[in-house]
Amino acid sequence: MIESYDDLMASTAWQDKLNDLNHTLRDCLLAAGEQPVLQGNVFYHSFQENFWTASPDPEMEVKRRNLFIVAQNSSHIFEIGVNGGHSLLLMLMANPDLKVVGVDLCERVQKQWAPVEVYVDVAGKWLEINFPGRVRFIKGHSLIETPRYAIENPKRHIDAVHLDGAKVTHFRELCGIRPVLTPDAFVIHDDTGITSVKKAIRHETQLRMIRPVEPELGLVENEFHQIYRNWDKKRGISDPAN
Repeated sequence: MIESYDDLMASTAWQDKLNDLNHTLRDCLLAAGEQPVLQGNVFYHSFQENFWTASPDPEMEVKRRNLFIVAQNSSHIFEIGVNGGHSLLLMLMANPDLKVVGVDLCERVQKQWAPVEVYVDVAGKWLEINFPGRVRFIKGHSLIETPRYAIENPKRHIDAVHLDGAKVTHFRELCGIRPVLTPDAFVIHDDTGITSVKKAIRHETQLRMIRPVEPELGLVENEFHQIYRNWDKKRGISDPAN
């Protein structure tokens, strides 16, 4: 296993995989007659010109480092909002034993978005090919596919969920996947500056669904995402409100 985030970023294996993913995304967009741009992600801002040669966004480094830590402390991650596949790529390479499930609608819901209907499905399939047996990509609506996954996979084994899709569905998505979360599962809320995400976190806290993470893990608080633990009374974890 890679020892540190910095070691991973400096490795030839990482550079080769990132380069291959980015050029695959660029080529599929050009082949479809679309501008080669992406929605913003953990490496590049929205509509980043020449993203396939651009340096990672320094503002997002804190998020990348946090995802690296979560990946190294997890065995199964469920992500809603795959986009270009960059966050899953980072986590998969951070932990060679990690398995992931990614869900994405693959539709341009708003006209001003980048052409996600072209490249997201390509990204999901690229991940499945490049990490055989470790990736399952699900194309569909999170409010349908997330509870369906939980019903079809009743064994409790997901120990991290990354909520990075539609900002108004975080609470319902967590409710959908929670039956298969381990008691200490990481719950990552992305885009926490958005009102609907703040509301979801408030509801989850009030309902004792989430609790703070342990400081010794080294996760850094920031304005872009917030990370919690699943709170399960069955494990005898003390109420964070007390």
